Amino acid sequence: MLHLLSCLNLSYNKFRSFTDWEPLVLLKSLEELNISHNEIGVHCVDTTRYVHSSLFSRTEGNDCNLDCYATEHIQVADTCEAVFLFKNLQLRKLDIAGNAVANENLRSLLVKVLPKLQWLDGEAVDH
Repeated sequence: MLHLLSCLNLSYNKFRSFTDWEPLVLLKSLEELNISHNEIGVHCVDTTRYVHSSLFSRTEGNDCNLDCYATEHIQVADTCEAVFLFKNLQLRKLDIAGNAVANENLRSLLVKVLPKLQWLDGEAVDH
């Protein structure tokens, strides 16, 4: 029903990890996403992934080599959920500020993963 959704604001909730947004990968028209000021990265273990089946584990192409996103400052193993969530989205605008995980390394990774991204946390992106 939401296939034409282009802008979504989920800020100021209590989402704990990127796996909470797995269904977003099905929204092919999504261009603007605000997931700022949640609790991503506050909790070191996402116990929900063991209780619920994961779209990430069922999605074809998840065997992609994540090393293509790595640099000396970005540890892809720590952010693989972010890569799987964002790599197939066509986002132009993304807000992740206010989450524990939102640091410069993650921002650099997201710029690599989202080639159409123009705005990140309210600032213009320079690809």
